Amino acid sequence: MNKRKAFIPITALMAALLLALVAAMTPFVAERDVAYAQTGSDVTTLSSLSVALPDTAPTGSEITSLKPKFTPDAAPVSDGYSVYVSNVATSVVVTAASTHSGAEHGCTNDANAGATCTVTLATGNDLETEIYVKVTAQNGFDAATYTITVERAAATASTTATLSSLGAKVGSTDLALKTDGDQDNATPPVYDDNFTPNAAPDVDGYFAMVSAATSSVVVNAVKSHTGATVETSKGSESGDGVNDRFTLDAAGKTSEIKVKVTAEDNATSATYTIKIKRASSSKSTDTDLEILKLTTVDISSASDVDDTAVTDAAALELSPAFKMNSAPVSGGYSASVPAATTSISVVAATQDRGAEIAFMVEGAGASLDTDQDTDVEEA
Repeated sequence: MNKRKAFIPITALMAALLLALVAAMTPFVAERDVAYAQTGSDVTTLSSLSVALPDTAPTGSEITSLKPKFTPDAAPVSDGYSVYVSNVATSVVVTAASTHSGAEHGCTNDANAGATCTVTLATGNDLETEIYVKVTAQNGFDAATYTITVERAAATASTTATLSSLGAKVGSTDLALKTDGDQDNATPPVYDDNFTPNAAPDVDGYFAMVSAATSSVVVNAVKSHTGATVETSKGSESGDGVNDRFTLDAAGKTSEIKVKVTAEDNATSATYTIKIKRASSSKSTDTDLEILKLTTVDISSASDVDDTAVTDAAALELSPAFKMNSAPVSGGYSASVPAATTSISVVAATQDRGAEIAFMVEGAGASLDTDQDTDVEEA
């Protein structure tokens, strides 16, 4: 019988044994199970949500209810909620409660986020303030945000487009602005009253005369309502109604200065027209009076003898009535005074500032006393 011997290298034997051992153990090796546990509720809704005015809200503050109506325990509406407040409202109070007691919520734009938060509204007109109420579920992962838009109403804009004061002056001398009346067509010209504060512009404008040597005037216009704006203009010259200087047209010409008032609503406006007539450079022959008044008030110490508060206090009625800038009536004027009256004051001013006035008196025992810059004659 033949016998054979086989020689196997030790390294090959060890490798074979190792492979066999691994193969035998493979069925007994199992993968480790991995599980992520989430504890707590995932509810992110609110059971209540409201917006109200604070107890300290200014008088006149008003607020509407939420639109759309809030539904308890429902997810936030896609377009958010809205509420409207009056213009005087300055803040709102948001109150909310979570559906699940373990959830947390608060206003994200309030430093003290919690069940109740106070939010200051944006200032100005027609501005919106957005408020966000964020709800975080008990599990710490899930969250939802409720959006509330607060619309603040616009302030009621004034439509007042009038002036409380309108004046023109040359140097330190104020011009007497008279309503234009029919000074362009009537012979002699007819003038009406002085400027009326807070009234609509006179349809014919306001009129004043200056000497031929006057080359400019200063205009001041004061608006009746603080929210209005004032613009003055003459050709390329313009201003804001505060000491606005305008160059006058040549001697003998009439210059028109426009004063436009625009109301706070930026839609309503009115324009006042000032007409300044500059005398002709030639010597004037005008002897007409612009003012003639009689009063029982002693005006010898008055600072302005044309002050209507002084002269109209006890004004005497002239017959016939005096017409401004007109020639003397053929029969003169007359006035009646009480028997106890011993003196009267006379105020007169010429249309032409270059003309001179002389007073004369007639009657037994009558005399005249004046400290004005006029000529005095006694007959």
